[in-house]
Amino acid sequence: MLFSIPNAKFYNEFICKVSAYTENIYQYSLNLQHIPNFDKTEMAEILLINTMMFENFYAFETLVDKKLINSACSCFRNQIENFRLLLALIQNSEFRKQYTNNQNIEFRTVYDSAFMQGKVLNLLSKNSKDPIWGNINKNYIKNSTFSELHSELSKIVHGINKNILFAINLEENNRIFLGVGVSEMNVGCQLEIKKLYESELILTIDYMIGITSLVEKYVDKTILTEQKKRCKGTIPNFV
Repeated sequence: MLFSIPNAKFYNEFICKVSAYTENIYQYSLNLQHIPNFDKTEMAEILLINTMMFENFYAFETLVDKKLINSACSCFRNQIENFRLLLALIQNSEFRKQYTNNQNIEFRTVYDSAFMQGKVLNLLSKNSKDPIWGNINKNYIKNSTFSELHSELSKIVHGINKNILFAINLEENNRIFLGVGVSEMNVGCQLEIKKLYESELILTIDYMIGITSLVEKYVDKTILTEQKKRCKGTIPNFV
């Protein structure tokens, strides 16, 4: 999308940089090798959640470009949830074991409630003072900025607050905006998208800090050097 709000040129360039930065980090994450404290099944599941997180980002970006904002908000909300789950799996070996050994394939049963957001948030809260993960966890637990953003997006996704829906879906001249035949989004919608892209940068930086800490903690330095070579020699920077 192209912004028409104040500082539009800056935000258009900013979105391009965030998109490129996230793409580079995703490519880096795909080159993570086996980490000794995780078996192959655990690593496969962690990488699956990792992929789901980035898939939601690309879906978000595509939907914004198509001006399908309500669906884009749903993808961003899912991304926050996937990232929280990823953090919990990496940090808590017992939770990871439960997740890995879950044999339930029947959606009508409630066993999977053990892996829902309430449980994940509780685990992250308990680990909020950890020297490596604490500062990241604090961004995503109850009363944090991302927790508030998740709540806001939930109100949009579930359609339970008409005021928020009106702000992003109604044009200034009271036309209903459905993304068809309209070149620009209204001001409220542009401000919402700007906020989400700013949040996307923070979330992606948190991801990179956490994954890098994990790799450096468990992987032999020789292996880490080889990983960086395959990723063009450096960990991606936001420049």
